[in-house]
Amino acid sequence: MQSSFRRSRSLRRGATRATERSQTSSCSWASRSVSWDLTFSRDPQQSYLYAANGVDEKINILLRSSLEVLTSFGDGGRAPGQFFGVHNLATDSKGNLYTAETYTGARVQRVIFKGVGPVTTLEQGVLRPKGR
Repeated sequence: MQSSFRRSRSLRRGATRATERSQTSSCSWASRSVSWDLTFSRDPQQSYLYAANGVDEKINILLRSSLEVLTSFGDGGRAPGQFFGVHNLATDSKGNLYTAETYTGARVQRVIFKGVGPVTTLEQGVLRPKGR
């Protein structure tokens, strides 16, 4: 089932909540993604959404204003940068992203924020720590 979304009442710090409106989709990512959790980027405008896709074992990064998927990263597995049931997301004051996994993954991973730059590919693959 596909859904289109509209903005409803405001949440804290200017965030908005998407609510189901109809059976037709206007979101580019709704038909190919299942979001288990969402969190906002830490820039003052909260311009980006991080969406945990526990089915495809990826983190999608969306432009908040249009819900367009800009890029994604990760893949299924238990190595650093891979996910097994990625379930919860959070960001800290420095913009770092934290992921929590369910099932037997049962771990937390930190993705270090290094700034915003041009996106060259839709899927970044597995992000691994340097030297590993």
